[in-house]
Amino acid sequence: MNLHDREVERERESRRRWSEEREMSAAAVPPSTSAGRHNVFVYGSLMAEEVVSVLLKRVPASSPAALHG
Repeated sequence: MNLHDREVERERESRRRWSEEREMSAAAVPPSTSAGRHNVFVYGSLMAEEVVSVLLKRVPASSPAALHG
């Protein structure tokens, strides 16, 4: 396989992975829950209860999660 063929193959693989990740991320979006509540994914400083408390005037229940893609 020459250099050009390898580059073409890498580009195809990259596009395939991007497409798969896009489909998975769309499927991973959780639906809204009852009573107007929503599931959200946060990271960084929004994981600190002190920060959330200042912003929301409360600390909602949370659980660990991973976001892929």
